[in-house]
Amino acid sequence: MWLKVQPDQNDQLAFTWGNMLGPHPCSYSVGRGTILAVARDIRAVLERIAKWSQFREPAELKSLLLDLVDEGSRLHFAIFDSPAKSTEIFELQDWISEQFAQGDCELAVTADSNFNIPWGFVFDGETLAPGEAFNESEADCNQFWSLKYRLSTVFSASGRPVKSDRPRAHYKLLSIVDPDVFANVGPAERDGLLEVFKEPVGAAYNLEHCDKLLSEAAKCDTLIHFFGHCKDGRLDLGNESIDTIRFKMMIEKLLARRTDRSMPYNLIFLNACDTLVGELDESFRSAAARPGLCGIVATEAPVPQRFAADFGLRFLKSMLIEGRSIGETMEHLRRDPQLWPLSLLYSCYAFADYRIVS
Repeated sequence: MWLKVQPDQNDQLAFTWGNMLGPHPCSYSVGRGTILAVARDIRAVLERIAKWSQFREPAELKSLLLDLVDEGSRLHFAIFDSPAKSTEIFELQDWISEQFAQGDCELAVTADSNFNIPWGFVFDGETLAPGEAFNESEADCNQFWSLKYRLSTVFSASGRPVKSDRPRAHYKLLSIVDPDVFANVGPAERDGLLEVFKEPVGAAYNLEHCDKLLSEAAKCDTLIHFFGHCKDGRLDLGNESIDTIRFKMMIEKLLARRTDRSMPYNLIFLNACDTLVGELDESFRSAAARPGLCGIVATEAPVPQRFAADFGLRFLKSMLIEGRSIGETMEHLRRDPQLWPLSLLYSCYAFADYRIVS
């Protein structure tokens, strides 16, 4: 199945569902403000989950996940809340359930990057009755779209390449690393990351070296990886920083056309706090919404540094060494008991079948 979400007139969002046979006859619009308000409430719960990780009190986790389920249920209600078309929407929801029951577990969401809506947290199940048993495992949260479906969320301006398999022989890993944050990660994660950083073209710890490595990676398929701290829409790099404008300039440099006029096809991984935050075009999301980019993996809330190092190492190994697609990588990491529930802090806005192949 697929879902297209587009800005409509009068502060509305227009929704169109369909599958490989074409669009469903029911298209409708809902209030943009309501959906964005629920999205903010979801990120507030995710911030509380990040804070919980400091002490990991089991009883508190249950409450937090139930709050996340509740907010996800509110988001599910909001995206179907079009009273003028209530009858048609009931039929549409029955159709969606039938498609899933018949084995269609794919859901591709295409949406505008200007609106920060965490589609993976739509909760498509029944909320728990008072006193009903709930364990804090991934299995009890499997009605979130990111766990129920093989979810692919992409931005409207992203261009799909002819082939999603990218040859390893021409692939680059460009890591931009905040030296202050990197100095504080655990020895196992630091050693593992340093080993991965040996992949071409290397790691940059300041803007001057970053510009040099950008020139080496230009016109190649590249995984642009930032590890560090993000605050007020800026990626920290020691005593320097990268704002959204500079980041877009860096991306444009990487997307230079090759001599055969074809374009490279790159993936962005911003492993820092709140890298999906921002409004309209002043965000790292909007930097990823352009042809030549598969998309972006980034965070919905602050992420503990030690966990970010662990998650980042597993992500890079999965993509670069184990050969999983971006969709397979995110599904694997979301369901990993060692990473649960902090793995929920990461969202993927990219074509799910993007893969590096030998």
